[in-house]
Amino acid sequence: MFQDSEGFGREAAGAVVAAASRAGFEQVWATVREWNEASLRALEALGFERERVEGDERGPLVFLSRSVR
Repeated sequence: MFQDSEGFGREAAGAVVAAASRAGFEQVWATVREWNEASLRALEALGFERERVEGDERGPLVFLSRSVR
């Protein structure tokens, strides 16, 4: 039984950051709906920083980025 509800998202995002670094990318970006607090916490724990918020018909969308170098 799994108790860490953020573990899978954090692990997946960490794997993407590691793969981007190995591939030579300098920056990675993510977008998350503002209501998805667990995903926002997971990305911020990996060093992502909020850049801006834009809205559309489905509500606010948070844009985040982080350096992989």
